[in-house]
Amino acid sequence: MSLWQTMKRLLFSLACSFTLLSAPAVQAAESVEKSDFLSIPVLYMTDRAAVSGGFDGQRKAEDEHSIYDLNFGTVNYCLKNSQSKPLSGRAAKLGWQPQNSKPKVSYATIPDSSSGTSSACLQFGKVLGEHLQKCESKDVFVILHGYNTTFAEAAQSAALLEYSLECPVLVYDWPSKGKVGQYNVDAGNNEWSQEHFNRFLEELLEVKQKTGAHFNLLAHSMGNRLAIRSAPVMAGKHIFDQMFLVDPDFDAETFVHYLSRYARNSKVQEAQSEPEKQAKVRILFSRKDRALPLSQFLFGGYTRLGQAADNMLLTLFNPPSLNDVKQRVGSLMKGGESGKPVTAKKPDWALKFEWIDFTVLDKGLLGHTIPYQLVADLWRSDSPGAGLALADSEEVKPNRISKFFGGVFHEDAHIASRLGTYKRVVPAAEAQAQPKLAQSGAVR
Repeated sequence: MSLWQTMKRLLFSLACSFTLLSAPAVQAAESVEKSDFLSIPVLYMTDRAAVSGGFDGQRKAEDEHSIYDLNFGTVNYCLKNSQSKPLSGRAAKLGWQPQNSKPKVSYATIPDSSSGTSSACLQFGKVLGEHLQKCESKDVFVILHGYNTTFAEAAQSAALLEYSLECPVLVYDWPSKGKVGQYNVDAGNNEWSQEHFNRFLEELLEVKQKTGAHFNLLAHSMGNRLAIRSAPVMAGKHIFDQMFLVDPDFDAETFVHYLSRYARNSKVQEAQSEPEKQAKVRILFSRKDRALPLSQFLFGGYTRLGQAADNMLLTLFNPPSLNDVKQRVGSLMKGGESGKPVTAKKPDWALKFEWIDFTVLDKGLLGHTIPYQLVADLWRSDSPGAGLALADSEEVKPNRISKFFGGVFHEDAHIASRLGTYKRVVPAAEAQAQPKLAQSGAVR
């Protein structure tokens, strides 16, 4: 081999080495800024039975000594970086990690236990407090999943919510079977989980008092049953600052009963004079929802809380129209019914309600989805986000499917024709053309 050939090979080898050495640095920089996937850690509390690799749809085993023993830990779920978010300082504090591909879901139980069971509530407050300190956040969202949801799917919902909120998220994961044909089984497991969830709320309150954390709640579909049935437990304690009840699969009239029980607590009456202790409750629904009418059918024609047909509730929990108020006040000022001016009467509960129709954002086949970004925007600024607005709406006809099922079961009386006002998410351009617009932050 000639000297010239030897030199050429040497130069070629050096060039290849330089390329190999320099390439990873460039790729690493790009992966941080433009990673296709993000691994997002979320906290979980569950009363599912522990199995190898996670949790299944069975109830945890328990006796008189372990009735309140729950599993608590963290789960890393990898999401597609759909908004091409960079790994900012905020995201880094939350523990987000860039990924080039979607890895397997991984989880850890705290405290670690080979048997899969743990007294999580004993360490819950400490671990959650340390997590908030690390994230430099006082805000925490708790999410309750609905029917037909596995442990991995519950973690996915929590990760999607954290991706939109950019604040810590904790999922309370009750033992759904995660199968379409197990609706009644899920309903039974949801009811079985109630005492565990009530205990969980007590732990949240203790953490709130020790750390000053601000808790918020998002409940979806059947998960709303846990949230609403806990109303007597939450009464007067102000555990949550904001509550988002999305597509709630709960009997509409029974909802009124639970609010009445909430109101009878004397502490709630005291909280009415303190605006900061009034929780905001937003009920989000879609007119494309095809799942709730099926639930209505299974429950004998009684409408569900998340159905747009619940006009009775719109009337109960929203003030009358402005014209009605003017006519009523005018009549009384002229010596009408009593001859005395009308004074506004406070509601019997320390809650502020807002009904929001997000049909325009619902792209799901069943119309039974969670509008994660809408929830994030409403939580931050009481507005629906860029390019959108909230418009006052009034509907004159109940949902046709609900009306049909009500007729089948002769429960037409439970689909009232009386109407109230609610908010409707609309494109900003459409809102500008309407005379009546909702004021940002005007929560009833």
